[in-house]
Amino acid sequence: MRLFGKKLSAGQLFIIRALGLIVVWKVAYSMVIAPYTTINPWLTNAVGSSTAAFFDWFGMNSQFQNGFLYINNLQSVFIGHPCNGLELHALFIGFLLISPGTVLKKVLYTCVGVMLIFLANIVRVYLLGFNYVNNPSTFEFNHKYTYLGLVYLLIFILWIVWIEVVNKRRIVEA
Repeated sequence: MRLFGKKLSAGQLFIIRALGLIVVWKVAYSMVIAPYTTINPWLTNAVGSSTAAFFDWFGMNSQFQNGFLYINNLQSVFIGHPCNGLELHALFIGFLLISPGTVLKKVLYTCVGVMLIFLANIVRVYLLGFNYVNNPSTFEFNHKYTYLGLVYLLIFILWIVWIEVVNKRRIVEA
């Protein structure tokens, strides 16, 4: 592909596609997905309920009600739609859509990746709830940086595995 008469490398083409995908996602989310679908409430409830079940699995009494996670009858974290992981799933899936690979491999890897990201988000909310109950002074920092950074690191590792192992191709030419 050419842009302004210059042939684009695979890496440059990938970056242009990625930026375009981000714009399409933001527009689609704000104009269609958020106002006209039930994906946000459904996913938020799935994350909250699953996190409560995770606490129960470790012997703590927990519930998810009205957006709040309760641990041993103490209100801990509020799980809002921005915390449900939808944007993380979209980011991951979008990367796979614009990268080389067969449709079958993309579908299978998307299923595995989405499940891992969902589980990572449950662990993230679990750690945030535990953090809030036991050390609330560090909650805000860990919410904004630590645990979110770990989830983004997982997504980056999934991308590297896709490029180097599953797809056995490089996006950027050497």
